[in-house]
This record gives sequence, C-alpha cells and structure tokens, in this order.
Amino acid sequence: MTVSKEARVWLDGLAQDLAIITPQMKLHQAKDSVADLVVLIRLDPLLSLQIFGHGYAVSPNKDAFLSLSDAINQIGIDALLVWTSELPRLDPHSSSTRLLMTTIGDSMVTAALLAHWHKARQIEWKEADHWACLFSQTIRWMVAYKDPMLVEGIEFRINQGEQIESVYAQVFGFGYNACSEAIAERFQVPTIALLDAVAKVRSNQSATFKYQALAYYLPIATQLATVSRQEWGSIRFQKLIARAIGASLIDGFNRYLPQWLAQIARDYPVPACSAAILAAFQYAGTIDQSLVSDRAQPNRPTELPPVASTASVVATKATHERAPVVENARATAVSPQVAADGPVDPFGAFAPKQPMARGDSSQVERLQQQFTTQQAIFTNEEVAYNRLLKVLIDGMGCSRVLVALYQERIKQVRVQYRESGPGQKNVPHLSFLLPASGIIAYLATKSESFWMTPKRAEDTWKQLPSKMRQVVECDDFFIHSVHIRGKFRALIYVDAFEQETLLTEPEYRQFRALITQFEQLLNTLS
Repeated sequence: MTVSKEARVWLDGLAQDLAIITPQMKLHQAKDSVADLVVLIRLDPLLSLQIFGHGYAVSPNKDAFLSLSDAINQIGIDALLVWTSELPRLDPHSSSTRLLMTTIGDSMVTAALLAHWHKARQIEWKEADHWACLFSQTIRWMVAYKDPMLVEGIEFRINQGEQIESVYAQVFGFGYNACSEAIAERFQVPTIALLDAVAKVRSNQSATFKYQALAYYLPIATQLATVSRQEWGSIRFQKLIARAIGASLIDGFNRYLPQWLAQIARDYPVPACSAAILAAFQYAGTIDQSLVSDRAQPNRPTELPPVASTASVVATKATHERAPVVENARATAVSPQVAADGPVDPFGAFAPKQPMARGDSSQVERLQQQFTTQQAIFTNEEVAYNRLLKVLIDGMGCSRVLVALYQERIKQVRVQYRESGPGQKNVPHLSFLLPASGIIAYLATKSESFWMTPKRAEDTWKQLPSKMRQVVECDDFFIHSVHIRGKFRALIYVDAFEQETLLTEPEYRQFRALITQFEQLLNTLS
C-alpha cells in the first residue's frame, strides 16, 4: 500500500486530539483482566482504533495486530491506563456528537450483521474479521468528528449522483480510497485486503475465498445497517433484502434479520445501534420486546404510539439508490426515519405510495443547492424562513405551511410564519404552551420528524396539543422540529389539506432532507 504524503498530512490533522468515549474510571475498574478490558473497549470503537495504532507504535517488531487483546498486551495495562488518562473524552449523548455516534453505530451494526451471516452459514468468524469490517468506515467517523457540517455537504453531493472518489478528491485533494488507505496505515488496523493477503501467503484457499466473498458482502451489509435504521419497509429496504438473500444464501434471512438486530442492540447498547432494532420492532410489531434491553431504548416516552417512537429515535437522511461503493462510503446524515402507516409485514406486500405530480421539484433542488453553496444570500433568519415557505408551497405543492417559534422564557410555541397554496386559507393564529408529554414534547428534545397519516390519526391525534388539533383540522401532515446549537427553536408544519391525494413517502423523504439542510443553514446564521 502506497499512501501519498498529502494524505498522511491530511490525516494527521484530522486525527489530532482524537477523543474516546469510555470514562477513565471504567477502565480502572476493569484493569485486573485483559479479557474484561476487551469487553469494555469493544463498545468504544474510537478507543479500539487508537489502541491498535498505539500498540503498533510501541511494538519493537512493527507488526500489525489482528486482535485487541494482543494490542493491549503489547502496551501493558498500566501503560494503557496512563496513556488513556491523557486522551480527551466526548459526550456520546451530546447533540454535537450525534452524527459521529450514528456513523459509528452503523459500523457496529454492519460488523455484527456480518458475524451473524457467517454463523448462519457455519463459516468461521474471527476477531480480526470483526475489526476489519468495523474499521472499514473509519473515514466517515474521522470527518464526522472534525466537521459534521462538511459531512453533510459531502453527503448531499453524493446523493445528487456525484462519484464518491471525485467528491473526496475535490474536497480533500485525494480520493476516498486514498483517505481509507491513509487511515489503515496510520492506525495499522486489520483490513479485508490484509486478511486476504495473509490467507494467500498461507495458501489457505478456503480463507481466500471467504475474504473475497466478504469484500462483496461488506457494502451490502453497510447499506442494510443504515437503511434498517432509516427506511425500514421501504422499496429501497426491500431491494437490499433481496440482494442480501442472494449474496448470503441464508434461508429465512428476512425472518432472522429482526432477531439479529435485537441481539445487536443488546450487545452494543448505544443509541445508533438501538435505532435499527427500534425501527424494526416499532414498524413490524413482530419482535419480542424482551429481546431488547432497557438500555437499548434511549429516552422512549411510554405514552407515545409505536410509530411515533420510531420517528423520534432514529436519526437519518433521505438517500438515493446507488452503487455499493458509494453507499459504503457515505456518511450518515441527521434527519428522521420514514414513518409507516402502522404495523405491517416489513417483508410483505407493503409498498410506499407513488409520488404525485404536484409542485415543482426543481425549486426544491435549487433551494437545497443554495443552502449548501450560496448561504450568503440568506442574510438573516426571516429571509431564510420566507424563502423556505415559498418553496414548500410552490416546490413541494403543500397546501399549508406553518413555522411556530419556541419562546423558551415563557415555554410557549407560537406561529410566526405561515403560507398557504392557491385557494387555501391560512391557518388561524396558533400558540400553546409546550406540553409535558406527547409528540410535540418529544420533538422538542431533538431534531426529528413526524408523519401523521389518516390511518394513524385515531391513535396519535390525542397526543397533539388541543389548540393545535382545533386549528389544523387535518390528519395528513409532516412536522419537523428545528434545533439551533442543540436547543429547540421551531416547529415546521406542512399538510395536504383538502387535496385529493395523500402525502407520500418520497415527499416525506424530500421534506426531511430539505428541512435538515435548512436547519444546518440556521446554525451557520446563529
């Protein structure tokens, strides 16, 4: 592997002061046993990554390690505790680290899914295989750690159809593969290419075949980990299931997947891993809830209906179908899960409603581009909101749009901006105190979306503030909560009031993607 000097310099800057998650006290509590340390450190991929690199740096033989325990033994427990005491810590529950933790969680789910696939096929799965799959997406972690906004920009361009290699080359001066190689060299982590090379040197034909197959499985599992969290039951999800079945040759794959995700949520109790199983459970209603530990259900209000819970926990962004190499490299964005109309068979006959020909999608695309590349034209929040309202009406073809600002001092939500389509009356004045529970209360805790459908209205209508119910008089709408610098700032509401065709899943994805970028813009203006 030949890594350019430029890539090394770039990575040095990116990896400088790389933080970890595990508190120092927990490391001290596990210091009596390498095995206990391994169990603890496996839950912190950022620390695991750095231990591989540090173990290699202090090794006199300069041999890459294939197991975490070997790297720890090379460093020594006492020296490890001294070294980790100097590393910065990050808060995994902070809004500023949400994208990073989601990205890391997707990598953990990917590696664990592949382990389950191999077990089902009775194919040997080694610790080195786990690390090679887990660290395959480390470039995404690094960029998300240093510059989440940059990840969003990269994500947007890839979703628009640009090749990932060219995007990275334009942003960093070298392609995605060069970035990945630089990380592998810097931290000396196992890779599938390395494991394959070792198998060839040992003339182990079965292992060689395994790693060639794993190189094919990896992008599929990566996509499936993300889409299980993002779009459970969608057309894209169904296509991935079909690909996974064809690749793995596992009979009953579609039945096993929810159970695998449940076990992963138990093994890796972090929100991003929990999101996938929550999406599966809440969407399908087919998973034994006892499989999910309490720790795998972060801050779930018990009074929320199942679908609302899913929408509030899972953080994602709309994506487009593309080649595995692109999906394999994409960063996970921060926007909510597509909500379903209710419990259905996730592998059955569900098919999203087709998009309708309303509005002018080119206006939406143009505004998204402006949010990303022409931010200077939005001189203040009022300009940004007015532009957004116009595009939601004319571009998406919504009937009515409301922007309700949150006044923290008096705990009041009050409509500040409103717009309506041709022939529609504006929603009357609306204000209400922030409720202590229900859908709006939960949306106030984090940047999320909610989709009300007529099928869900009977169960969820009562979880809206009474004043809101009286004013909107509509059971087909989207809501997104806007958070600025981690604080609740506004609710954006759109509906298809008195239109003949209901809102669709593609429109929901479009809405989420647009508002997510709008929120990013507001954070730059604040």
